[in-house]
This record gives sequence, structure tokens and C-alpha cells, in this order.
Amino acid sequence: MKIRDIGSVKGLLGRTSGTKIGPGQTDETIEIYPSGYKDAGNDVGPELAGLIKVLLSQNFTDERLMTLWIEVMSRLIGETIAHEIFHSLLGDAGFTEGHNKPPIIWDIMNQGFDRGFTQRTGIRITDEGFPTEGTYVIGTMSDINQLTPTNQAKVDGYLPVPPKFQ
Repeated sequence: MKIRDIGSVKGLLGRTSGTKIGPGQTDETIEIYPSGYKDAGNDVGPELAGLIKVLLSQNFTDERLMTLWIEVMSRLIGETIAHEIFHSLLGDAGFTEGHNKPPIIWDIMNQGFDRGFTQRTGIRITDEGFPTEGTYVIGTMSDINQLTPTNQAKVDGYLPVPPKFQ
């Protein structure tokens, strides 16, 4: 795993590469490019890129804003890492170009443009005055997109787990 702040590569925020990726492979490399979140051309839609630019324009000597920035970026990077790990686990597994096509609502294996700010962070913006205090709600980790049953079944097929103990 490499986290690089060199901008995105070919418009990506992350990539999983290797001779081959997917089940049974152990030599994939995962790279993440956090500086790409601010550019709508980097597999993020204009909403997410716009929100990152708004946050970057804030006064980070304000402890609340700095804490919000850390929360947002931690969740974005974590969600991107999880997405790339699932590429490593699943390979092509019935995907079109590595992603759900058409997108599956709230599935982490959707292409980046199809995973908005709330899906990626679990943070819901409630007012256009974001990031003013009271204009957003920080959800829990369960509010961030994840594998939906269709793709979870693929993972379970490759990595079966024993039944729950009674």
C-alpha cells in the first residue's frame, strides 16, 4: 500500500495493479492519491470536488474546522483504500471495467463518479452554508457505502467464512 500526494494518475484517486489482480493473487500494489479529491476530473463528481475546495478555503486555525477537515479526509482516504482492497480481493468478478455497471445504490464498488460525498464519508450536509456549524451531520461508519449483498456474495464465494457460532 502506498499513499502518494502526487496528484491522481490517469484521473484516478487510487489504483490496484499487478501482473493479475483478484482471488489467489498476493502481489498487488495499491496506491492512493489524496490530492486528487479536489479535482472533479479525478473520478469524483463536481459535488465532492466543490466541497473539498470549500473546505480548503477555510481558516484551519479554527479547531472545529481543522477537526472537520481531518474527519472528512480520513473517511475519504479510508473509503478509497477499502474500494481498492475490494479490487484486490475480487479482480474482475463480473464487473465491467472493474466497477458496477450500472451502479448499485450505496455499493463501494461503484465507479468514483457514482459515489458522492455522503456515500464516501457518511457526512450529510443539511444546509448550503457548509461548513458552518450546524450545516452537517457526521454519521457513523455504517453510514459510509459498503458492499451490497450482490458483491458481498462474491467476496464470500472467494473467501468463505465458517458459520456463526451459536
